[in-house]
Amino acid sequence: KAKYPANSWRLQFTSNHDENTWSKSETERMPTSYRTFAVLAATLPGVPLVYSGQESASPKTLKFFERDPIDWGVYILNDFYTKLLHLKTNNEALWNGENGGSFHKINTNHGDVVYAFTREKGDKKVLVIANLSGSRLDIALLENQAGDYQNALTYAIKTLKQNDQITLNAWDVLVLDKKKIERK
Repeated sequence: KAKYPANSWRLQFTSNHDENTWSKSETERMPTSYRTFAVLAATLPGVPLVYSGQESASPKTLKFFERDPIDWGVYILNDFYTKLLHLKTNNEALWNGENGGSFHKINTNHGDVVYAFTREKGDKKVLVIANLSGSRLDIALLENQAGDYQNALTYAIKTLKQNDQITLNAWDVLVLDKKKIERK
């Protein structure tokens, strides 16, 4: 925050041409966590970059400075990226620069391996909880985030109470969109 003005649009990515060429594809570099980091790239302040082949989970390491076509046709992550980028586009809390919402990191009982935060603007709120470990964890948020939410990737409704624990599998991430839920 101190280094960049509020109207800055930082680029967030998990792969690009250099990363893919020199360090391999994201599915090779982080086979169990690439989805988690894609969620962070789309929900942290900034602009997410979806690089060629990511929506296909392409394991191909591209050649540098040579024509190296990607074999398109199977888009196994199409639904994942569609939902994620739909949330980014349609929820003002995730917009870029001055148009987006405030960022607040949330402390948890696993602060060394869990990254949790909210982005809020007006009545819009997104809560992200990422397990950045290879273990299943029971996560307690040390700040009250009680309310009704919709899982942005499954559309399931989730009600959080003040002292609830959230269980996440290894490298799992939960993206909750605060909604006004009409109950019958």
